[in-house]
Amino acid sequence: MDIVFNVHLHDSTLADLSICPPKLEMQSADEVWFQSTITNNFNNKFSLRCQASENPETFEWYKDGRKLEVDGERILWQKPSQSGNILFVDPQPHDEGYYQCFISNIFGTAVSSKVHVQRGGKRHFEWYKDGRKLEVDGERILWQKPSQSGNILFVDPQPHDEGYYQCFISNIFGTAVSSKVHVQRGGKRQKVNHVCLVLEHFKERPIRRMIVEEGRSLSVECNVPHGIPSPSVFWLYRDTVQTSIIETIRRPHIAVDPQGILSYYPHFVLERYAIFHIIHKRSKYINTGRNGQNCRDYR
Repeated sequence: MDIVFNVHLHDSTLADLSICPPKLEMQSADEVWFQSTITNNFNNKFSLRCQASENPETFEWYKDGRKLEVDGERILWQKPSQSGNILFVDPQPHDEGYYQCFISNIFGTAVSSKVHVQRGGKRHFEWYKDGRKLEVDGERILWQKPSQSGNILFVDPQPHDEGYYQCFISNIFGTAVSSKVHVQRGGKRQKVNHVCLVLEHFKERPIRRMIVEEGRSLSVECNVPHGIPSPSVFWLYRDTVQTSIIETIRRPHIAVDPQGILSYYPHFVLERYAIFHIIHKRSKYINTGRNGQNCRDYR
């Protein structure tokens, strides 16, 4: 006996039936930036987008080639049944990396472009020549990789291109400055290529309070981030009472060596004060109590 099944599908059913692999409709930009602090990151949360059509069934994220665990606590699905968007509620430094979204159904898989997630904020590059901002016109002077680095290329060097050049790289945390590059004209015309490498971030650490016995020397180390060329180091002073006051340290008894170590020499102050006292027959000092210390700055 032969059994025949007759199946009738309405046009509307055929219209709703999809026999295609997922089609990617929306994804994040190539670069996503986030902030991360030691205490509270609630206001630093960020998301990665991944949306598709053609009946997507599963969404998966991979970080640096390994499947990402969306734990539902620190990393959440924003709309589990509608999209593959994920939200980082508590971003951490180790969240940096390359992310990719995979969307699948029984007919196939769609893959998003890689998203480079970085901590710190989008970088902004500027070049200065002899203290004035350099115009990178896109014709004679070009950005080599505008979204990735501050490298510039001089396609048609001219005599007036001689001078001292310096690259400034800034983000939401501050500005890093390269060493000066002295560009000089040689005997043969050739393309000039300047490389401005981004400095690495300072390592995060809690505020450190140092109590020093009066009359003792003091040295404070600076863990200088790696950079090429080697970064120059300078220290800033912030008043603990009037925190809006920030100034460079210009005192003869305070020095910074090439490694960035700040040293305080009280004996130099006392010698200078003694000479000053003999000449002027009186002393002038200012009490600059800081961090609970009784410090005196003789001028």
